[in-house]
Amino acid sequence: MNAVVSGRAGIALVFDDETAGFLRAGGSQSVTPCRLESFDFLFGDAGDLQFLDNVDVQTAAERLDTELGKEQCLQLALFLLDSGLSLQTRRHAAEDMENLLRRQEVKAFVESVLYAHPLPKGTSRHDALACIPGNALSVRKLVEALWRNQLEIGAVYHAWQTIPLRLFGTEEGRARFRVDAVRRGRFRDLVKARAQGRTLTTSSLPDSVDASAVLEEWLAVLASEDEKDSLSYAEAANERSWPASSVAETASPTADLRILFLGANSKGTQALRLDHEVREIGNSLRLGELRDRFELRQELAQTPVDLQSALLRHRPQILHFSGHGEKEGIRLEDATGQLRRVEGSAIADILGVSKSRIRCVFLNGCYSADQAQAIAQDIDCVIGLPSPIGDQAAIRFAGAFYQTLAHGSSVRMAFDLGCAQINLAGVAAEATPQLVALRRDPEEIVLTEGEA
Repeated sequence: MNAVVSGRAGIALVFDDETAGFLRAGGSQSVTPCRLESFDFLFGDAGDLQFLDNVDVQTAAERLDTELGKEQCLQLALFLLDSGLSLQTRRHAAEDMENLLRRQEVKAFVESVLYAHPLPKGTSRHDALACIPGNALSVRKLVEALWRNQLEIGAVYHAWQTIPLRLFGTEEGRARFRVDAVRRGRFRDLVKARAQGRTLTTSSLPDSVDASAVLEEWLAVLASEDEKDSLSYAEAANERSWPASSVAETASPTADLRILFLGANSKGTQALRLDHEVREIGNSLRLGELRDRFELRQELAQTPVDLQSALLRHRPQILHFSGHGEKEGIRLEDATGQLRRVEGSAIADILGVSKSRIRCVFLNGCYSADQAQAIAQDIDCVIGLPSPIGDQAAIRFAGAFYQTLAHGSSVRMAFDLGCAQINLAGVAAEATPQLVALRRDPEEIVLTEGEA
């Protein structure tokens, strides 16, 4: 027996050489006899038809239930994101979504659709999260990830828009390909790969043989845009300024906790993806309940003078330094542009001047654990790295760390959750960041509660 299933129509047509009938979603598995000529009447213009070969009625009914769940969950997600609907309607939508998202197929489908286009301008993350009940954890996680990935969603979408029409033949061909790409999760896969710092090829995308030319062009456009970003950051490093397009401020009139992100891409060293790191920090802060308490500022610090000047101008409570390091210190430039090592004791002296204000220092540089020990003599809590660690693992740690702080948790909890994130990425224990707190118990340091 064969079947045609549509979650959108809520119908499964089952047939063999001699008989035909249909099942309705939500009903029993009893088959209502019909004629194959009723196909158009049953399905109308539903565009989600799935054709199944050699299946029994039970299998067709189960597939119909899954496809209906996908469509229902997507519709509920759109209700939740629609600020024009009442709070009660949106809350009910979130409650119903939670049950549906327990099925991985349903979750993947909703992501595939929502990740294929940036959210409309004016869509409010705060309003959407406020409508989600406390026990709807899967819904909250999906919505937070959707907002966190908006920059990557925009990049993948705009790259798609630039693919030449000649590769599709006609506009209708382009539309058909896009529907198929959404259904197969290609937009979602590209977004997630970019967010995780992974590089995709056509061979790593499922079912890509028949569409290799389009996918190769799509990936080439994305790679070209990344190269432009890297060049703009390299040029900014040479000019001692930060490109305006990279600003990821999270400030509000009530902000009283200033994070200063200092990036050091010194000449003669491997370029770091500082844009990805600061963007992840900004996005993570926005997910916190106390996000309005935080302000993120960023600047390049190529020399020790730059470092000292930035501290005086920005007066941060949290200092995040991202650059190259070695066991004896961090690597910056001198006044002539030559690389030099700045020892941990010298950094401690610079930061010691601001010790009454700076409460937390994060040294995201290889072998910075020793410098952390020196700085912790004057600063409540300092995070350093005992050995080299991959860019993506460090970015994941930073994202979890700052999001936890923005939820009003202690430095210890933020640090532990950051470590949990990179442990999931398979980082060796000896490369895990270290938290140094010589003056106070980090479990008692809650930055959003002010000074003790």
